[in-house]
Amino acid sequence: MGGPLEQDVLSLAWEGRLDPQGRAHDVKRVDGPENTTEVDRLAFPLLDHLFPALDAPRTMSPGDTWTEVLSQPLPSRLTIQGLEATATRVTRTLTLQRVRGREAVFEVSLQYEADPATPPKAPHTTCTISGSGKGMAVFNLDDGVFVRASMPGEMVIAIEAPLRRLPGQPEGQDPGTATTTIPMSMTLS
Repeated sequence: MGGPLEQDVLSLAWEGRLDPQGRAHDVKRVDGPENTTEVDRLAFPLLDHLFPALDAPRTMSPGDTWTEVLSQPLPSRLTIQGLEATATRVTRTLTLQRVRGREAVFEVSLQYEADPATPPKAPHTTCTISGSGKGMAVFNLDDGVFVRASMPGEMVIAIEAPLRRLPGQPEGQDPGTATTTIPMSMTLS
Protein backbone atom coordinates (compact mmCIF):
# COMPACT_ATOMS: atom_id res chain seq x y z
CA MET A 1 0.00 0.00 0.00
CA GLY A 2 2.53 2.62 1.11
CA GLY A 3 2.03 6.35 1.21
CA PRO A 4 0.45 8.71 3.72
CA LEU A 5 -2.62 6.53 4.47
CA GLU A 6 -0.43 3.67 5.67
CA GLN A 7 1.50 6.04 7.95
CA ASP A 8 -1.76 7.50 9.27
CA VAL A 9 -3.07 4.00 10.11
CA LEU A 10 0.21 2.98 11.75
CA SER A 11 0.07 6.08 13.98
CA LEU A 12 -3.39 5.20 15.39
CA ALA A 13 -3.60 4.17 19.06
CA TRP A 14 -6.53 3.61 21.42
CA GLU A 15 -6.93 3.11 25.15
CA GLY A 16 -9.74 1.37 27.00
CA ARG A 17 -10.49 -1.60 29.22
CA LEU A 18 -11.90 -5.11 28.76
CA ASP A 19 -14.60 -6.47 31.06
CA PRO A 20 -14.60 -10.16 32.11
CA GLN A 21 -16.73 -11.01 29.06
CA GLY A 22 -14.12 -9.60 26.66
CA ARG A 23 -16.08 -6.48 25.70
CA ALA A 24 -14.20 -3.20 25.29
CA HIS A 25 -15.33 -0.20 27.36
CA ASP A 26 -14.24 3.42 27.61
CA VAL A 27 -12.39 3.18 24.30
CA LYS A 28 -10.91 6.43 23.04
CA ARG A 29 -8.35 7.25 20.40
CA VAL A 30 -5.24 8.68 22.00
CA ASP A 31 -2.98 9.09 18.96
CA GLY A 32 -3.25 9.40 15.21
CA PRO A 33 -3.28 11.92 12.39
CA GLU A 34 -4.94 15.32 12.83
CA ASN A 35 -6.91 14.92 9.59
CA THR A 36 -8.74 11.56 9.70
CA THR A 37 -10.81 11.97 6.51
CA GLU A 38 -9.15 9.04 4.70
CA VAL A 39 -8.77 6.86 7.82
CA ASP A 40 -12.47 7.25 8.65
CA ARG A 41 -13.35 5.67 5.29
CA LEU A 42 -11.67 2.40 6.33
CA ALA A 43 -13.59 -0.52 7.85
CA PHE A 44 -12.51 -0.06 11.48
CA PRO A 45 -16.11 -0.48 12.81
CA LEU A 46 -15.93 -4.09 11.65
CA LEU A 47 -13.19 -4.70 14.22
CA ASP A 48 -15.68 -4.03 17.04
CA HIS A 49 -17.53 -7.19 15.98
CA LEU A 50 -14.62 -9.49 15.16
CA PHE A 51 -14.64 -11.53 18.35
CA PRO A 52 -17.79 -13.03 19.85
CA ALA A 53 -18.86 -11.55 23.19
CA LEU A 54 -20.26 -13.56 26.07
CA ASP A 55 -23.14 -11.87 27.86
CA ALA A 56 -22.54 -13.85 31.07
CA PRO A 57 -20.37 -16.69 32.39
CA ARG A 58 -21.40 -20.03 30.88
CA THR A 59 -20.97 -23.68 31.74
CA MET A 60 -20.74 -25.59 28.49
CA SER A 61 -20.03 -29.12 27.30
CA PRO A 62 -18.82 -30.11 23.84
CA GLY A 63 -21.74 -29.79 21.42
CA ASP A 64 -23.43 -26.95 23.37
CA THR A 65 -24.19 -23.79 21.38
CA TRP A 66 -25.13 -20.18 21.84
CA THR A 67 -26.21 -17.63 19.28
CA GLU A 68 -25.58 -13.90 19.08
CA VAL A 69 -27.18 -11.49 16.65
CA LEU A 70 -25.43 -8.21 15.90
CA SER A 71 -25.64 -5.33 13.48
CA GLN A 72 -22.48 -4.25 11.74
CA PRO A 73 -21.60 -1.87 8.94
CA LEU A 74 -20.83 -3.18 5.49
CA PRO A 75 -17.11 -3.41 4.66
CA SER A 76 -17.59 -0.35 2.45
CA ARG A 77 -20.44 2.19 2.44
CA LEU A 78 -22.84 1.88 -0.49
CA THR A 79 -22.93 5.05 -2.61
CA ILE A 80 -26.39 4.45 -4.09
CA GLN A 81 -28.99 7.06 -3.12
CA GLY A 82 -31.04 5.73 -0.22
CA LEU A 83 -28.64 2.91 0.68
CA GLU A 84 -25.80 4.91 2.29
CA ALA A 85 -26.70 3.74 5.82
CA THR A 86 -27.32 0.08 4.92
CA ALA A 87 -25.94 -2.36 7.49
CA THR A 88 -25.94 -6.11 7.78
CA ARG A 89 -27.31 -8.29 10.54
CA VAL A 90 -25.03 -11.17 11.40
CA THR A 91 -26.26 -14.22 13.26
CA ARG A 92 -23.29 -15.99 14.76
CA THR A 93 -23.77 -19.47 16.28
CA LEU A 94 -20.90 -20.83 18.35
CA THR A 95 -20.66 -24.54 19.11
CA LEU A 96 -18.10 -25.78 21.65
CA GLN A 97 -15.93 -28.38 19.93
CA ARG A 98 -13.35 -29.18 22.60
CA VAL A 99 -11.31 -27.87 25.50
CA ARG A 100 -7.59 -28.16 24.93
CA GLY A 101 -5.51 -27.16 27.94
CA ARG A 102 -6.81 -23.76 29.06
CA GLU A 103 -8.43 -22.95 25.71
CA ALA A 104 -11.94 -23.70 24.48
CA VAL A 105 -12.27 -24.15 20.72
CA PHE A 106 -15.57 -23.20 19.08
CA GLU A 107 -16.94 -23.77 15.59
CA VAL A 108 -18.55 -20.56 14.37
CA SER A 109 -21.42 -20.49 11.85
CA LEU A 110 -22.34 -17.15 10.25
CA GLN A 111 -25.54 -16.02 8.53
CA TYR A 112 -25.81 -12.61 6.82
CA GLU A 113 -28.97 -10.63 6.08
CA ALA A 114 -29.93 -6.99 5.61
CA ASP A 115 -30.37 -5.22 8.93
CA PRO A 116 -34.09 -4.29 9.16
CA ALA A 117 -33.10 -1.23 11.23
CA THR A 118 -31.43 0.31 8.13
CA PRO A 119 -34.03 -0.01 5.32
CA PRO A 120 -33.62 1.77 1.97
CA LYS A 121 -34.52 5.45 2.24
CA ALA A 122 -35.27 6.11 -1.44
CA PRO A 123 -38.41 5.05 -3.32
CA HIS A 124 -38.23 2.05 -5.66
CA THR A 125 -34.91 1.01 -4.12
CA THR A 126 -34.28 -2.41 -2.58
CA CYS A 127 -31.26 -4.08 -1.06
CA THR A 128 -31.09 -7.70 0.04
CA ILE A 129 -28.13 -9.27 1.77
CA SER A 130 -27.57 -12.99 2.10
CA GLY A 131 -24.74 -15.39 2.71
CA SER A 132 -23.07 -17.58 5.26
CA GLY A 133 -19.76 -18.92 6.48
CA LYS A 134 -18.06 -21.27 8.92
CA GLY A 135 -14.96 -20.73 10.99
CA MET A 136 -13.48 -21.08 14.45
CA ALA A 137 -12.79 -19.05 17.58
CA VAL A 138 -10.55 -19.81 20.56
CA PHE A 139 -11.48 -18.69 24.08
CA ASN A 140 -8.80 -18.42 26.78
CA LEU A 141 -10.30 -19.81 30.01
CA ASP A 142 -7.75 -18.07 32.26
CA ASP A 143 -8.16 -14.58 30.82
CA GLY A 144 -11.86 -14.94 30.01
CA VAL A 145 -11.55 -13.54 26.46
CA PHE A 146 -11.47 -14.77 22.87
CA VAL A 147 -7.87 -14.68 21.69
CA ARG A 148 -8.07 -16.00 18.11
CA ALA A 149 -10.72 -16.28 15.44
CA SER A 150 -10.93 -17.04 11.75
CA MET A 151 -14.36 -16.63 10.22
CA PRO A 152 -14.47 -16.87 6.40
CA GLY A 153 -17.78 -16.03 4.79
CA GLU A 154 -19.53 -15.29 1.53
CA MET A 155 -21.90 -12.32 1.40
CA VAL A 156 -24.09 -11.37 -1.55
CA ILE A 157 -25.63 -7.89 -1.84
CA ALA A 158 -28.43 -7.58 -4.42
CA ILE A 159 -29.57 -4.05 -5.26
CA GLU A 160 -32.37 -2.65 -7.39
CA ALA A 161 -32.50 1.12 -7.82
CA PRO A 162 -34.00 3.68 -10.22
CA LEU A 163 -31.86 4.86 -13.10
CA ARG A 164 -31.24 8.57 -13.66
CA ARG A 165 -32.99 10.27 -16.55
CA LEU A 166 -30.59 10.43 -19.48
CA PRO A 167 -29.88 13.66 -21.36
CA GLY A 168 -32.36 13.98 -24.18
CA GLN A 169 -34.84 11.57 -22.57
CA PRO A 170 -38.35 13.08 -22.60
CA GLU A 171 -39.52 14.59 -19.31
CA GLY A 172 -41.93 12.29 -17.47
CA GLN A 173 -40.64 9.12 -19.12
CA ASP A 174 -39.68 6.54 -16.51
CA PRO A 175 -35.99 5.66 -17.00
CA GLY A 176 -36.60 2.30 -15.29
CA THR A 177 -34.53 0.50 -12.71
CA ALA A 178 -31.27 -1.38 -12.73
CA THR A 179 -30.17 -4.35 -10.70
CA THR A 180 -26.72 -5.35 -9.59
CA THR A 181 -25.33 -8.15 -7.48
CA ILE A 182 -22.16 -7.77 -5.44
CA PRO A 183 -20.64 -11.08 -4.27
CA MET A 184 -18.01 -10.75 -1.55
CA SER A 185 -15.69 -13.24 0.05
CA MET A 186 -14.16 -12.13 3.32
CA THR A 187 -12.35 -13.61 6.24
CA LEU A 188 -12.41 -11.92 9.63
CA SER A 189 -9.40 -13.11 11.59
